Amino acid sequence: CDSQNSRFTNQRILSGGPVERDKGFIVHDATEHWDSSISITPEISICTSKTILQDIAGGRGPKNYLIALGCAGWEPGQLEQEISENAWLTAPAQHDLIFSDDYGSKSKEAAAILGVDLKCLSTAIGHS
Repeated sequence: CDSQNSRFTNQRILSGGPVERDKGFIVHDATEHWDSSISITPEISICTSKTILQDIAGGRGPKNYLIALGCAGWEPGQLEQEISENAWLTAPAQHDLIFSDDYGSKSKEAAAILGVDLKCLSTAIGHS
């Protein structure tokens, strides 16, 4: 394997969700724009273009990117309803955290942004 392609030896392909599992989604920094790039924040975009994969393979792609197969989907209003029911913890997107390759601590670091210690969360409810 040549040195240019050796960087892909440890490239993680993430599970993006249960919908369209045969489709690739690339979350990338927004320094450049590809055919199907959609801006998520001023710094982060998502793309499904084959061109971005070819550019990544050729060393011309974005510096920061994640590759996932599949995505999550909701009915209109469903996600907003789940958020209002506190089913999700939400926080502003953090570029460095999203593109960090320290997958073992991403959840912990994301929760810490909100001041939440994941060890203190429980799925059980009760009354005191």
